[in-house]
Amino acid sequence: PTRFKIALYFPQSDTLAVTDAVYERYAFDSYFAVDVAREPDGSCSVTVKKSYDYISEILGVGFRILLTIGIEVLIALVFAYRKRKQLLVILAANLVTQTLLNILLNYLEIRTQAIFMVMSYIFFEFIVFGLEAICYYMFLIKEDTRTRAGGRAVLYAFIANVASLLLGICVANVLPEFF
Repeated sequence: PTRFKIALYFPQSDTLAVTDAVYERYAFDSYFAVDVAREPDGSCSVTVKKSYDYISEILGVGFRILLTIGIEVLIALVFAYRKRKQLLVILAANLVTQTLLNILLNYLEIRTQAIFMVMSYIFFEFIVFGLEAICYYMFLIKEDTRTRAGGRAVLYAFIANVASLLLGICVANVLPEFF
């Protein structure tokens, strides 16, 4: 729910402690720290504070970026992008686009509902693909002497992004704490 109270039931004493204040969700995944204290009269007081876990979020973003880069570099090797400059272009493009994507998604997570978040994620993935395709078209083909090098670079961008998206979804189901 967007607005809520917190109720705690203690079965040993068959008592219920309910917060006086009404709290509001501040992000799709909102975190609160709840402190319960027993009062001298036997009742319980409940204190609630927002508690966002910035360290875990930063680690999650780092994990997602490293996972994406790992997948896309492996696919680059399949596409015979093995030269140092080509791999550096792929690395730089992914660092920029994945950082931008995660910043936008985190901002939206705070401001929107889940359905808008999913639609935005798909839209942003198209933007990431477009940016990377342009980058690869401009820079990967400089080191590629094969025919149709530009089309190959765009195809690589498409396949690498679809693969990293699908693998990311699979990993998110196994390790949701990173997503």
